[in-house]
Amino acid sequence: MRGTYRSATAPGALPVLGHAWHLATRPVDFLRALPRLGDLVEIRLGPRPAHVCCHPELLRHVLVHDRVFDRGGPAVERIRDVIGDGLATCRHDQHRAQRRLVQPAFRADRMRWYARVMAEEVAGVVGAWRPGQVVDVHPALQALSRRVVVRTLFAEDAPATVHTVQHSVEAVLRGFLPLMLLPPPLRRLLAAVHHPHRRASRSLRHAVDVLVAARRPGGLVDVLAPLPPDQVHSQVLTMLVAAVETTAATMTWCLTRLARHPEVQDRVRAEANRASEPDELPYARRVLNEALRLHHPTLLLTRTVTEPVELAGTTLPRGATVLTSPAVVHLNAADHPRPRLFDPDRWDPALGPLPPRESFVPFGAGARQCIGDAYATTEAVLTLAAITRRWRLSLAPEADLRTTVRGPVPVPRRALIRFDYASA
Repeated sequence: MRGTYRSATAPGALPVLGHAWHLATRPVDFLRALPRLGDLVEIRLGPRPAHVCCHPELLRHVLVHDRVFDRGGPAVERIRDVIGDGLATCRHDQHRAQRRLVQPAFRADRMRWYARVMAEEVAGVVGAWRPGQVVDVHPALQALSRRVVVRTLFAEDAPATVHTVQHSVEAVLRGFLPLMLLPPPLRRLLAAVHHPHRRASRSLRHAVDVLVAARRPGGLVDVLAPLPPDQVHSQVLTMLVAAVETTAATMTWCLTRLARHPEVQDRVRAEANRASEPDELPYARRVLNEALRLHHPTLLLTRTVTEPVELAGTTLPRGATVLTSPAVVHLNAADHPRPRLFDPDRWDPALGPLPPRESFVPFGAGARQCIGDAYATTEAVLTLAAITRRWRLSLAPEADLRTTVRGPVPVPRRALIRFDYASA
């Protein structure tokens, strides 16, 4: 790290609840306002303090130094309750071994097969729409991502079981923010009496067990065969949640942006009409980058300090919580001029220097960078190309693009888009 950083404390904390009300009612606005206070800002998650990295260099420092800033804290603990100690939630001492086992699933030869599966599934969805149809695209894209991930994970089509998985995931994650923010005694009480949450958790684990037991050779799950059964379960849940929830949210924001910016949509369509391979669609990738910058699919995650450390001039004790949120740094005006403007050309190296790498962390950084970044990027780019090649998108009058948070994922309230033939 370099330079001088400002530390601050966010005002407005309530007794017992801390900043829980702000995070529960307007989480994106609350987090994005923190950089005006300082580079490292202390907030309260219920009664416990958490330090939010508001400067890009501080955020990257925390992400890269994952031994000192380990996976933990209230957000990760609540996710761990759902998916167990998978690759996304395990601690530093388990991560390298797990990543080494999972890495072969994302080799280039497998990615080529995944891309073929993705293209087939996208074509089926795109071909089923009719001219003039208004679609709530978020659930439609969730269904698409479910089918893609099941065919690549299990080399088969199991729609009924996958629907159960997704329904259970949504039910479990619905209480994510309250369970993260409540004091431990209230959290334990809520967990004990909240029967729908417990039923959804049991249903989720049973559905994943069925999928794993019924898999056919050739799927991604075969790579996990050396792991114990509970680890297979955790890794499968990790991939299901990450691949469906975050990818569907990102593609939803991409489509709403295209619907609002017809000139950008026309450029994506022109490129898609010339090419079909992911590597041949650079403008679609720039659109994806800009959507990830403005609407990152993970609202916040937490890290736990494993030893006393100084960060931005503040000494953090062992056990302190550090909160990371791409939404906080992706609007840094020093690195992203006119930061709220949707401008895919800011990612074109031919038009000028790209933003510094620490100011854009769509898939994290360091050893814990998302292992499925190429997988998610390929699916999103192929989806954008296939949809724009056939359809012209426009927002329906009743669409509501205000952000709501479902679990830890920010999505539009009602992403209603009208589809008409692109040639019309």
